[in-house]
Amino acid sequence: MSLLDDWLALTLDGSAHAHQGELAGGRYRTLAPGVLELTPTRPAPQARSVVIAAGIHGNETAPIELVGELLAALEAGKITLGAPLLVILGNLPAIRAGTRFVETNLNRLFRHDLAAEGDEPERARQLMQRVDDFYARHPARPLHLDMHTAIRDSRYPRFAVVPFTEQQPTSHWPALAGAGMQAVLLQHQHSWTFSHYSRHYHAAEAYTLELGKVRPFGANDLDALDGMAPLAGMPGRRAGARSG
Repeated sequence: MSLLDDWLALTLDGSAHAHQGELAGGRYRTLAPGVLELTPTRPAPQARSVVIAAGIHGNETAPIELVGELLAALEAGKITLGAPLLVILGNLPAIRAGTRFVETNLNRLFRHDLAAEGDEPERARQLMQRVDDFYARHPARPLHLDMHTAIRDSRYPRFAVVPFTEQQPTSHWPALAGAGMQAVLLQHQHSWTFSHYSRHYHAAEAYTLELGKVRPFGANDLDALDGMAPLAGMPGRRAGARSG
């Protein structure tokens, strides 16, 4: 892996392996297939510990393309790393196959007492451990953005799902609205999704973000998702960000 943004392509073709390097404002290292940690040299004031996930469902390609743009912007020095960041591509075999999942819906498996066996349950355990370790190293103001696209038409193509919590969730509606979210849904029971995992076990501010309809790679209108850029800590496409 010669460049940071190559991590995406190399991960998906199965060539990625342990690697580390420097980028504007910090360092990066691969922790596992599809798991990349970026650590700032000097965290910005009030920096948050951020998990950004895509591809928990393998056919939801727009979030993966957004991750590619984020990494390309970091590699090109268009943005400087100011906060700890864990970037996750979830279900690698399903991404390669262009399917929602292979045997089991990965986004229903994120719980500590998981007893199921198989490749996707094992991947869930791996990702839970990586999130646990990341928040143990970087506990400040945890945030988890789990990006998806929907398999059904919706009156509101872009919306946020707030995982169930027994405490009143902190209101960040202005930030979500600024990111182009058109509606917010509050869950009223445990669902054991990836964002729910971080909320339940780490008290993180966490959201499942639905960013339009499922489409194949190359068919996504990323301009329509330009509002996601500041929420994910990157410049907007109109500000000059390009995929690398």
